[in-house]
Amino acid sequence: MKKYNLLISLFLAYLLLAYSFHLTKTFWPFFSLSLLIMIGLAYAQEGIVIKRISWLEISYGLVSGTLLYLIFALGKWLIVALQLPLLQSLTELYQIVSPRVWWHYLVLFAIIIPGEELFWRGYIQRRLTRVIAPSLGILLSTLLYAAAHLSSGSLLLVIAALVGGVFWGGIYHRTGSIEMAILSHLMFDLLLLVLLPLL
Repeated sequence: MKKYNLLISLFLAYLLLAYSFHLTKTFWPFFSLSLLIMIGLAYAQEGIVIKRISWLEISYGLVSGTLLYLIFALGKWLIVALQLPLLQSLTELYQIVSPRVWWHYLVLFAIIIPGEELFWRGYIQRRLTRVIAPSLGILLSTLLYAAAHLSSGSLLLVIAALVGGVFWGGIYHRTGSIEMAILSHLMFDLLLLVLLPLL
């Protein structure tokens, strides 16, 4: 049974996320619940424990999250400069992922972002890189992460998951620190959704 745990966990995650994206009126509570369940799966399967990190590691996480935001900002500039027909998709993307009330921000930073890193990097990527080459493990876990966002109906969200998945997967692989990947993701979303939105 243990050898099927990964497949069962992935199936459950895909099911939960698909329901979340389709339940537009209750997206935030159901998405938050989904990530709590995924955190539980990551902990049960990998025994992940969040550790204290040094100021240098904190700085690395913050700087890397800022760098990823700048990459996305460059992408937005290219969309505008080249007049690509993606601005409507960008608007729709923000409608999906942007917090609107105070508790959205709370669950985003306390549950959703840490949950994504714990499940997709701390559990899925970690498990895959035990049995295949690290580069392939990062790539496969990123593809699985991006595919989980297909049910959102947003091509840009899938692309964002691909870029972010490779980026945070690389951080986790190089440093072995899920805490740094979480912090980088937190900084990225803080800039993208709160401090300097691209719309």
